[in-house]
Amino acid sequence: MHILNLFVRQPFSETSEEEQRVIQEVMDALQHLDLGKPYKVRFLTDMEAANQLTFKQSFEKNTGIEFTPKNFRDYRLSLLDEADAMVVIKTGLSESTAFEVAYNIFKGKNIPIFVAVQDKTPIKTTLLRDLNDMARISYCNFKTSDDLIKPLHAFLENVLAEKSEFASKPKNAHLIFKDGKIFHGKTFTSVPNEERVAEVVFNTAMSGYQEVLTDPSYYGQMVVMTYPMIGNYGINAEDVESRKIYLDALIVKEYTPQPSNWRSTKTLKAYLEEHNIIGVEGFDTRAITRYLREKGAMKAMLTTSSESLETLVQRLKQADEIVGKNIVKDVTTRTSFKWDKNKFPDYKVAVVDCGIKYNILRLFEDKNCDLTVFPCSVDAKTILEGGFDGVFLSNGPGDPEPLVDVVELVKELLGKIPFFGICLGHQILGLALGARIIKLRFGHHGVNHPIMNLSTRKVEITSQNHNYAIDRNSLNKEEVEITHINLNDQTIAGIRHKKYPAFSVQYHPESSPGPHDSRYLFDYFIDMMERERLRTIAKESLLSI
Repeated sequence: MHILNLFVRQPFSETSEEEQRVIQEVMDALQHLDLGKPYKVRFLTDMEAANQLTFKQSFEKNTGIEFTPKNFRDYRLSLLDEADAMVVIKTGLSESTAFEVAYNIFKGKNIPIFVAVQDKTPIKTTLLRDLNDMARISYCNFKTSDDLIKPLHAFLENVLAEKSEFASKPKNAHLIFKDGKIFHGKTFTSVPNEERVAEVVFNTAMSGYQEVLTDPSYYGQMVVMTYPMIGNYGINAEDVESRKIYLDALIVKEYTPQPSNWRSTKTLKAYLEEHNIIGVEGFDTRAITRYLREKGAMKAMLTTSSESLETLVQRLKQADEIVGKNIVKDVTTRTSFKWDKNKFPDYKVAVVDCGIKYNILRLFEDKNCDLTVFPCSVDAKTILEGGFDGVFLSNGPGDPEPLVDVVELVKELLGKIPFFGICLGHQILGLALGARIIKLRFGHHGVNHPIMNLSTRKVEITSQNHNYAIDRNSLNKEEVEITHINLNDQTIAGIRHKKYPAFSVQYHPESSPGPHDSRYLFDYFIDMMERERLRTIAKESLLSI
């Protein structure tokens, strides 16, 4: 039998009917927590005895869980030490007073505190920041008790995940490269399959790990985060970039199990486990990064197995290589769908999904575009007969050379409709224009890569995620202009066709995560579609004369 000690703060002895109803929601929420093992809740409270009895009867009737009230109106520290978490719910109390109550009781104690205030006035940022420095505060400003359920569920689930008696013990983990080089750490997740074989890359971003997890361009890769502390702001519902996690494993120096952010709804650990993704910590990520820079990105095995190194290396060498494989088919949408949130759009854009990120669609939406997202297997006829103003060729994972059908699609559409490609789409456009593709030594992965726009001579700090690039020497300079270069290694970062309305960049102007220096490229594409539309109208007018 396991116990969750939950202290529900009742600042005053007399409560209104509304306050009693809201606190009832706390008990109703507890019955939905599925721990997968026997447990009971000890409901620590400072309510009056009469209220205790009422809540005890109601709680046990509704949940079937034993309710053990403890009265400690004198706030004896010996009893407070039993609490795993604290909940403060008030309908007639100002937010400042509610937080003050929470802080004064648990001052100096590093436990999670959930404060819910029924007040239309949002909490002041400075107050929340100061309180977060003192304790792990989760805040909910609600109008009705229905607004309370979802954040309260998330809070209680995180509390349970942190309790050592519910948490799985970490296992020793080993990152083994095919040359026999090995790094050691431990797991911070518990998933059924704790062995992965994939290409290892490093990402230099200081934040944005949730966007990295859900970027389809990382499919088939294990990602080493160079920033040492990961998980400190948790996971939220708004920052996902696709329908699921696509990378194979997350490797970090230190995992933070106790997130502190008002938007957080769950821990990174819980999120990874939901998607059966292994997370490991305690690795020397600085040493791994230096090794990858010296040796180049390569295949490796992440495992918790105790088998001999020789056995594991042999199994690693027998695994498939990612080079030369079409893995876009595993991330593209299965069927076309509309992203048409604008009632009166100015432009219709066909999106070829090779691993699209949601923020790209959001930015086109902001530009008042109607979007139809197609699988990468879409044919040219479907696009040409769809009445589209332009085609966007998205980012995606892996080697572009196996994507023969997508390259042929671009060849068929060039000169007939405006084109904009990013990342993998940039490489596909290059192949369609006759260029060759080279594999970079360790790729570009991060949010701090300097790019020069050769027409303006301005430097943009960009978000990047790719292992391949266009071979500069293979471009037809008579037809194609280099528009951008990477200042770190002088690789091609942007091209434009001199005759046809088509351009592309080797980075992520949607910047999720990352700086917004390159978002002007969406406006450039809008202007291109407008020019082509006017050119078509003028041509049709001349033909009608």
